[in-house]
Amino acid sequence: MRWILLILVTFTLAACVPQPRELALHVVAAEAQTLDGQLVKTSGVVRMYDDPLHYWVEDGQLNRVGLEGQNFARYVDQDVVVMGVFRMNADRGRYIEVSQIRTLR
Repeated sequence: MRWILLILVTFTLAACVPQPRELALHVVAAEAQTLDGQLVKTSGVVRMYDDPLHYWVEDGQLNRVGLEGQNFARYVDQDVVVMGVFRMNADRGRYIEVSQIRTLR
């Protein structure tokens, strides 16, 4: 009986995990206002600027979204998939609070 209850609880909790919206970067950039606060998954090339130090992901059409949450130096100039909560505000612009990042190689 305990095993059945444990299995049911496990499946219930797994169903509660939010799934990211998988979107092309140009869609994330274009629909920033409606995506604010949502879990997204997108891809592009990581770029950086030194002063002030910041990182972003961009596509071939130069759509850009900032990356926050960790040191992304090792990913610069690499194709990546990022997942995290998308944010949009007047002071900081568009960015993703990254929870996962992986290279596409």
